[in-house]
Amino acid sequence: MYRKGIKSIVLERSDTLRATGAAIVVYPNGWRALDHLGICSELREKCVSITVLIGCEGVNSIAAKSLGLKAPRLLSICTIRAFTSYPNGHSFTNEFIRIKRGSFTIGFIPINEKVVHWFVGRPWISEDSIAEKDCTLLRDLTIDMMEGFPSHLIDMVQRVDLDSLNLTGIRYRTPWDLAFGTFRRGTMVVAGDAMHVMAPFIGQGSSTAIEDAIVLVRCLACSFRGSDGGDWDRMMKVRVERAMDEYLKERKMRLMRVSTQTYLLGLMFEVPSNVVKLVILFTLLAFFGLNSLGHAQYDCGPL
Repeated sequence: MYRKGIKSIVLERSDTLRATGAAIVVYPNGWRALDHLGICSELREKCVSITVLIGCEGVNSIAAKSLGLKAPRLLSICTIRAFTSYPNGHSFTNEFIRIKRGSFTIGFIPINEKVVHWFVGRPWISEDSIAEKDCTLLRDLTIDMMEGFPSHLIDMVQRVDLDSLNLTGIRYRTPWDLAFGTFRRGTMVVAGDAMHVMAPFIGQGSSTAIEDAIVLVRCLACSFRGSDGGDWDRMMKVRVERAMDEYLKERKMRLMRVSTQTYLLGLMFEVPSNVVKLVILFTLLAFFGLNSLGHAQYDCGPL
């Protein structure tokens, strides 16, 4: 108002700055307005400027939503995870064991000589809406579904550390969502579960996320190489976008492959028809061969 010749009186109750609030977020439109006031130069020396965003915040990613990616879908099966303690020690060998019977799967691995980690995969049942908040009921329901399993496994579930017991639905992003989804806009890109959340049937969720990190950093480093300060200031956005495109190009086929394998294995749990299951099995053999751990032979390359 002063600059426009308008007299004014500013009334303020406090003569000092007060420590209230946490932070002020100013988007580009706000900076343009501040620039018109002639105070941007001083403020830029005190602000934190965010120009590159890598969304790797998991299955409920805000970055993925802002990119317009479809929400992950839920399978009709769930996973129960827990620890069981053996104060006097257990007799399990130091190896990962998984046993499947029908639509029920249990796997376990010792953490140390007195603690075992285990999980159960089974169809979601109506009682689970209550059991997910009642650990005792969840344990008892799981034991009821373990008829025919070895007694030492039933005992392992019976002796579970109730505080560690939890039930979660299994979410996934379909292979076609990966094929046609938009994973970058400007200098924002997604990685890990935010990009390719998948069911745990081949255990590649965490490993592929680590691969993402290696490839993305490598692509960014290559785009930065050989630039001086002035050139970088002018070309940062273009270079970062190009690096992110290279990252997505390199990752897409790898992720499509593991996602498809996981998706087909998930269908095996869901479809009731043995004929359909046989078709899925032949499809898995045709595309992925007899080596069920072929996906683990992949090398994403050096940093």
